[in-house]
Amino acid sequence: MLLSVTPREFATIFAALRYPKRAGDDDESDTPQHCAAGEECINAVTLPSGEKVGYLFGELTAVGVEYVKEAVTEAEEGLGSKEVTDLWQEHYRDKGYDL
Repeated sequence: MLLSVTPREFATIFAALRYPKRAGDDDESDTPQHCAAGEECINAVTLPSGEKVGYLFGELTAVGVEYVKEAVTEAEEGLGSKEVTDLWQEHYRDKGYDL
């Protein structure tokens, strides 16, 4: 059986099946993207504890928004870094995401 889909539907389906999404400065990703150099990043972010993490960049897909929401909830329950999820939450809210 052949399915008939429009090019736009095909692109949407294809994009949804590719995981994880790669991100550039303005590209979307399924997870928050940090500079791979970590604390050595030229624009490293210093967290309240003094720990440094790579610069946060890129946009989020719908999957990425849900990922951040889940990570925030888990951090509030003691799983993961609350400092990092607080950074994500502030960064993406400032960009207009509904978190």
